[in-house]
Amino acid sequence: MSQLPSTPDSVSPRVTSASADDPRNAVSSQPIGVELLEIETQPLIRDVARAVDAAGTADELFKALFEIIAVQTECLALWRVQVAAADKTLRTSAVSDDSAAAVWLSVEDQITDVVQKSESYDQICSALVLPDREHVLVAAPLEAGLSQDDSREILTACFAANDQSTLRLQWMLGIVSQSVSQWAQRRQLVLVKSQSQTLNEALQLLNEISDSKNTTEAAIAIVNNFRRLFDANQVAIAQVDVHQRSHLLAVSDVENLDAAATNNKRLLSAIDQSVSSRASVAFPNQDAQIAAARVLPLENWCADANAASAISLPMKVDGDEIVGALLVTFADRDRINQQPYVEKMAALVAKQFYIVSRATCSTGELLRLKLRKGKSTMRKLCIAALIVVGLMAVPMPYRVPCECQLQPIERRFVAAPYDGILEKSFVKIGDVVSQDQIIARLDGRQLRIELAGLEAQYEGAKRRRDSSLAVREIAQSQIARSEMNRFWSQIQLLNNRMKDLETRSPIGGVIVAGDMEKAQGAPLEMGQNLFEVAPLETMVAEIGIPESEIHYVHQGDAVALKINAFPYQSWAGKVQQIHPSAEIVDDQTVFIAEVEIDNSAGDLRPGMEGNAKITTRWSPIGWNLFHGAWESLRYWTIW
Repeated sequence: MSQLPSTPDSVSPRVTSASADDPRNAVSSQPIGVELLEIETQPLIRDVARAVDAAGTADELFKALFEIIAVQTECLALWRVQVAAADKTLRTSAVSDDSAAAVWLSVEDQITDVVQKSESYDQICSALVLPDREHVLVAAPLEAGLSQDDSREILTACFAANDQSTLRLQWMLGIVSQSVSQWAQRRQLVLVKSQSQTLNEALQLLNEISDSKNTTEAAIAIVNNFRRLFDANQVAIAQVDVHQRSHLLAVSDVENLDAAATNNKRLLSAIDQSVSSRASVAFPNQDAQIAAARVLPLENWCADANAASAISLPMKVDGDEIVGALLVTFADRDRINQQPYVEKMAALVAKQFYIVSRATCSTGELLRLKLRKGKSTMRKLCIAALIVVGLMAVPMPYRVPCECQLQPIERRFVAAPYDGILEKSFVKIGDVVSQDQIIARLDGRQLRIELAGLEAQYEGAKRRRDSSLAVREIAQSQIARSEMNRFWSQIQLLNNRMKDLETRSPIGGVIVAGDMEKAQGAPLEMGQNLFEVAPLETMVAEIGIPESEIHYVHQGDAVALKINAFPYQSWAGKVQQIHPSAEIVDDQTVFIAEVEIDNSAGDLRPGMEGNAKITTRWSPIGWNLFHGAWESLRYWTIW
């Protein structure tokens, strides 16, 4: 969508006028004069700018914009239409009052058409509603949508036709849509800044917890920072011991905490709701399935603390272990919407709080914690050890994992038959060719010029020979005959070269080397390698066996191959040959083993890579898993 003007001397955007009974709509661009913009758009832009600055939410913004449009025109209804990116379905929500529903019923089909055209052209579109011609529909796409998914949002309005200029209505809705996009961009920028600031504050909180000398200091840091981060009325934290009993540690803005006070006991009772239920509890309750009795302590505490809402949530580590609980109260009921964010922050600080509490707890508490976690631990460990030892003794074939690369079983080279110029190359690397297929052609112009000159010289020598014979000059005729023989030999040589201008493939296969497309027109030397052709019927997998595993692999061992290009297929073969000398591949010393693979289907290509597993002798699972570590230990400890 073209940018809308922000000053009176701007040029109008491209707009599309559409008729409801004509699906073929031409896109047109019409300029609007400076005078019209000054009269029609400047007051509207000022009002819209004020609405954008004053709006706190999208609903408030759209309501304000509709009121502005309604004052300027006879706007009957305004809708936000979301066009799904996947199936182009429409989701509509009315911005104007309840009368929008009645208007929608009368213009539903036409709205669908004009919205689809606006989304397709990415421009402002309009349509005159038929057959009554009493309504004008205008649709303007939003450059920055407010939806969280990939759908496109189209702002659509229905105006009473009367004598209103369609072009003026298009301009008006275009200005409004651009203002909505600008507001969305501002909101996104504010959100990014807020998230960045919150992240920095969360990192500072974690550092402050880490620097705490004991659990109480860590708890005080948490409650004070939480109160500031969430603008809460009050924040309290309790520690949960090994017996799942809660102990009040700290309350925000309270220096000397008396846990035995009646007020703090009620506070601890509210915190215990999340510990006993092992889940977050909020008041007012947003989930109708939660029993009212579950949030009653929170409700009572809100009444005592003069708070409007509260959240009690457990602090969990290692999945489900509760080490503490938080209670956050707010003066505003809408603050309860911060619950997901509070839960994320609680999960973030729970681990650090747990580390501090473990570091400062006594030896007896640590022992009780271990005993609680591990009832009959020794018995379980013995049973597990026996099971593991039994499994380690089960014999399994030892498989050596390796990397492999496919290569052709043979290669045929195609060389330049003589010095010349490459006229055209018909193939490139990876092309499949058949036997005797033309793969390149040499330039024969120079040969034809030389051949014409030799033929002329041959005819001249022939005439000299005939003249000498006519006057019986035998010596001169013999010289001329010798020249004729020399020229004839050269002519025969050039004729043979003319037959070899077209280079053909000696076998059927795939071109594995020789990209001569960029060398067209370049001179070639006799014997210069032009192409390499490899057959496809059989491929050779070159398997790199690590140096540490080579003594386990022997000729004839079974091999299973997986090629990266075909993850759901496998090939089987046997080790046919192991190269006697090692090679360096990817900075590792390996020995190359060859395995032939049938490629009658022609799917495999030279250069493809994959993985291979070579099945060797049967050995216990324990040996298969740990023999490498044992051999390394022996290597470094025994000479």
